[in-house]
Amino acid sequence: MCASQLSSADPFDAGPYARLQAALNRRRLWSTRAPFRAAALTAVAWVPLVVLAAAQGLAWNGRPQESLLLDPSVYARYLVTLPVLILAQPISLLPLAMIARYFPEAGLVSQADQPRYDSLLRSARSLLDHRGAEIALVLLAYFAAVASAGSQYPTSESSWVAPIVGGERHLSLAGWWRLLVSQPLLLALWGAWLWRIVIWARFL
Repeated sequence: MCASQLSSADPFDAGPYARLQAALNRRRLWSTRAPFRAAALTAVAWVPLVVLAAAQGLAWNGRPQESLLLDPSVYARYLVTLPVLILAQPISLLPLAMIARYFPEAGLVSQADQPRYDSLLRSARSLLDHRGAEIALVLLAYFAAVASAGSQYPTSESSWVAPIVGGERHLSLAGWWRLLVSQPLLLALWGAWLWRIVIWARFL
């Protein structure tokens, strides 16, 4: 991408997982529209939890701690926070692009510094779309999901995630889905936003 293209393009519209989204879109399995993506990923995180919990009698019963549908944290994480993180992308990324383009338009970047400015834009886009960063974010998401499991649902208490039956605690089917899919997905989206913030701070 040349300097003029960089200056006119949205310099921060790239981001982690963009290649995966583009591949799914080419196969008509995905849509680049944020509402569709938010609905699809929310369904992946939420619907199997309810179905699997219901199959084991852990969706709604006489014990609130063992009832997924009575757990407010589940709604907060997977029905509110997760879609908001996705819907915020088109709202937030355009202002970032406008701010980045404002620097040379306002005369804050001299002709002598223009090559350095364009280099910073290229570097920012490259880091945002870096394959190694994507892999690292996914690995960190899984690590954080496993590391925080005990604090969110203490092992000494029976819950829909891991009910205690006969004195033994075992992960439920919904608990496994949460550990392997729902929570890592949420944390990966958080990580993507943190990565964007780091790159934006570096650019500034």
